[in-house]
Amino acid sequence: MSVRNRPYPPMNNNKRKTPEEIINILKSGGYCYGFQPDREALTSYLAACKQKKRPIKLIYGETYDQFGITIDSLKYYFFLSLFHRCLENQGIEVESSVMVADRASVLNPLVRDKDELLGQAKKRVAFLNKIIHFYGLPIKPVLMSDFFRGKQLQNQLKEISSFAINSKEALDLLEKTVLKNRLKQEKQSGFRYGIEAMVTAMQFNIKIGPPREQFYDRASNIVAKEFKQEKLHSVYLRPTHPLGKDFLFFISHPEIEEYGLTPYKAGSNQLQNYRVILGKTTLDDLKQLIDNSFVANNLKLANPVFDLYFMAELAQKLLQKDFSFPSYKEDLFKNDVAFKEDTINKLRRYIFSQIGGLI
Repeated sequence: MSVRNRPYPPMNNNKRKTPEEIINILKSGGYCYGFQPDREALTSYLAACKQKKRPIKLIYGETYDQFGITIDSLKYYFFLSLFHRCLENQGIEVESSVMVADRASVLNPLVRDKDELLGQAKKRVAFLNKIIHFYGLPIKPVLMSDFFRGKQLQNQLKEISSFAINSKEALDLLEKTVLKNRLKQEKQSGFRYGIEAMVTAMQFNIKIGPPREQFYDRASNIVAKEFKQEKLHSVYLRPTHPLGKDFLFFISHPEIEEYGLTPYKAGSNQLQNYRVILGKTTLDDLKQLIDNSFVANNLKLANPVFDLYFMAELAQKLLQKDFSFPSYKEDLFKNDVAFKEDTINKLRRYIFSQIGGLI
């Protein structure tokens, strides 16, 4: 089957929802972890931008490692794009960027083959451009190394770094962005990774990211207040959890249960064998991982299979030009076997068969 085939005719959702309705759907849909500062602040901000015809800049940023591109990155590309389309349909001017953090990916002193890893950034951008073209995503990739070349941003980085490392409130938040076994080396580096993440996000209006990044963003807003800059708003998606694990795994790993793995780094917590890596994980591998996965009956619990189901549905919506957010209830999981089978079929149809020739 050609990758350009479409399984159904395009559908359009012409009913325009208000910013408040959009945010309420995100809150109740079962796939958002939360908002920063909160849902009401984001709603008010969007309403004000619409009324005053102010453009909005959206950002999602990701590092990467040597193991390849995770399917979880697609979730963020797709969500960012759908959010962009929803705001655009409200008459709001939107610009959306994906920051490929080549610069940040080699900051960890334990990283080997740094030159090779930096070179992978261009391949990642090339793949992202193919995804953008194929799914019709209204986003643009930006290399972090290019982004930080400007003298003005370099000066801002120095000023903010000097303030942040002397602010107990900001440092306490930055410590929470790091796994306990990595805290010592982050302190030794002066939290360079976290501070660069903060400064990057501060150049945008709304950030999409995983739950642990709430601590970067709260620190960013402490800095923004000090430097009299506009507050950052954020939307956090559900944590990324490893596949192929049972309920006891999450009980014995509470930090992973609460915040999940780093979505864009396949080797996060050395669990790369329990992740879906595009171009490497086969459909047979996928089926085995899903079959061995715990499926919670509650949307608030760790549910990696639901995460895959959500990604596939976003892909379906984008392919069919249906720019509306889905919403889920617990009865989706009433039959584990049927739900897993439906997830595999959706992934095969809207992601695996579509991007097979793009890797």
